[in-house]
Amino acid sequence: PIESALTELKEVNLPGATAAAAFDMAVSGFVTMGKATAYDGVVSEQVARVLTGGDTDITQPVTEKKLLELERQGNEMDDRQSGPDQAAQELKGSIEMPVYNAPVKDFKFVLNDLLGLDKMTNMPGFEDATPDMIDAILEEGGKLMSEVIQPLNQVGDKEGCTWKDGEVTTPTGFKEAYDEYRGAGWMGLDADPEYGGQGLPHVIGIAFAEMMSAANMAFGMYPGLTHGAYAAIHKHGTDEQKQTWLPKMVTGDWTGTMNLTEPQCGTDLGLMRTKAVPQDDGSYKITGTKIFISAGEHDMADNIVHLVLAKIPGGPEGIKGVSLFIVPKFLLDENGDPKTRNGVECGSIEHKMGIHGNSTCVMNYDDATGWLLGDAHKGMRAMFTMMNAARLGVGIQGLSQAEVAYQNA
Repeated sequence: PIESALTELKEVNLPGATAAAAFDMAVSGFVTMGKATAYDGVVSEQVARVLTGGDTDITQPVTEKKLLELERQGNEMDDRQSGPDQAAQELKGSIEMPVYNAPVKDFKFVLNDLLGLDKMTNMPGFEDATPDMIDAILEEGGKLMSEVIQPLNQVGDKEGCTWKDGEVTTPTGFKEAYDEYRGAGWMGLDADPEYGGQGLPHVIGIAFAEMMSAANMAFGMYPGLTHGAYAAIHKHGTDEQKQTWLPKMVTGDWTGTMNLTEPQCGTDLGLMRTKAVPQDDGSYKITGTKIFISAGEHDMADNIVHLVLAKIPGGPEGIKGVSLFIVPKFLLDENGDPKTRNGVECGSIEHKMGIHGNSTCVMNYDDATGWLLGDAHKGMRAMFTMMNAARLGVGIQGLSQAEVAYQNA
């Protein structure tokens, strides 16, 4: 079988790395596998047909450890002089889907034994954080992640988001999973009860965020960005702004973003060109382009609340002239419901490795209506509330990816 496969392989036009991996697999005895794999994760269907005689169920990636184990099994079968059909049957299904099981026991140890959260229920904000409540949150949150959110991780990576005429469609199953997540009230876990949140300690929300990021980081970025936008409005917004925007963000009916980077400026935001022209009614007209905007456009929420950095004409030069604005995808009617499409549109989406399921957008603002958040020319002060939340989120992402990698090693 190996000689036959190698003969056919010579006639297949393949990139060098893939051909080399396929060749290596063939000479290692993998020609008898029921599922073909390669050292770089997944081998093409064309090579798989050559190596497996037509069995091309090769959708699962393989770790180096698993690859070595399969090679050992293949060699043992060769020693027993098993035929290709028998070997294929024995090895078929040996490559499993990646899994994630929330480490609830570890969470409980950190929260109770290390932090002593179970002894803080007499402190403001911790009254409802009883051990039983925390255990229930961790157990049910873990189930949601392992049973609903994690299975979509591979779907999101392979299918990705799609863009058409300014609209973005999320991968298959994302919208339904988000509806389940939102309907169960998870979005408001640690949010202010005044705006519909459950008011639990932030550390509980962080534990839940770790679970979500480990299960499906691309999916978790949608509510993650919303939490950051919520925090900025909660700290710097007027009472009217808080009442207008926060309740729907707490329920997850509306999501949020932060818009900083522009094509000509990354870290040096003082070079931004997006402008905000004051209007007689107290609003501003926002015009400019922002890039790399995570969750900037999607089909999972009724509205998207963008926090946008822009310069008011006549203000100070550089970073001291930057202000922050609330710019929704849809303007609201007299009842506070989304109605009229605002002058903001997604021009295209990026394809970031590892988070294809999250829409990374180019956002174009064309006389979009917005409202000043915080003080004029003090936009970085307000934006840093959201940026600091994002920094904590990135730390959690690193920890969560280490956890899920460890579980699948």
